[in-house]
Amino acid sequence: MKPIKIIHLSDVHFCPDKKDEALASLETARAKGQAESVDLFAIAGDLFDRAIQNTANSGLPELQRVIQDMMDVAPVVAISGTPTHDAKGCYEVLQETTAEHSFTVLDPRHAYHLVGGEVYSDHVFPNFGERLEADLLILGCPEPSKEWFLKDKRMGGDEANEAILNGMKGLLLGFAATRNEHPSIPCLLVYHGNVAGATMCNGQAVRPGELTIGRDDLALVGADYYALGHIHLAQQIGDLPAFYAGSAYPINWGELDQKQFNLVTLLSRISRSLVTVRSEE
Repeated sequence: MKPIKIIHLSDVHFCPDKKDEALASLETARAKGQAESVDLFAIAGDLFDRAIQNTANSGLPELQRVIQDMMDVAPVVAISGTPTHDAKGCYEVLQETTAEHSFTVLDPRHAYHLVGGEVYSDHVFPNFGERLEADLLILGCPEPSKEWFLKDKRMGGDEANEAILNGMKGLLLGFAATRNEHPSIPCLLVYHGNVAGATMCNGQAVRPGELTIGRDDLALVGADYYALGHIHLAQQIGDLPAFYAGSAYPINWGELDQKQFNLVTLLSRISRSLVTVRSEE
């Protein structure tokens, strides 16, 4: 089995007043992906900074062209980030873009498979089962929210957070079961949100009261690489193969770190050497 190469980027925060920085960051990732012959681009949420109208002045047509160029190199998978940034429906125009490969928004209710250079959901992949073996299992989880776990329920803040965390643990256990069904191929989990032990750009830990999943809960999945988004400082979570790529360019006050994305190489689980990560400016 050949190595699988992935470019992991996150928190591009595209908007009209920052479109030059966002487009340049995506173009840099595209060029690197082409040079390295990557198999997949993974965007870990917050591609957008806020809802924008589809007009020439908004820069959305330019964004669509850059994403289309990325899709001509390799498939793109993405998850929705914070709802105030990735507004509902914001990825639809990219999903409808015609290119060599697809743009897939990952739904946590499904598993996805990289097969023959393209991404298929678990509804489609079984049709290939007798002919092809998947090269990569892909799981995705957007930022957890009350809309997911507390629909039509009323409860206080602490109780609500506990219910959401319990719901997340159940979701991660479901991912673990799916991962165990495919033990011979590498697994990628794309997640947007806080993970315990992460550090903010100002050197402080994640603020108390913010919804944060535990590192041990994340480890239950058994993914070979966790592509994380939401925190703008690039970092690894403990000794897990779990990495925040960081924001694509300085967005908030105090972001003085070198901005980057990750070039990831995954090998077959049989090979023992599972993941290498190289940060790219």
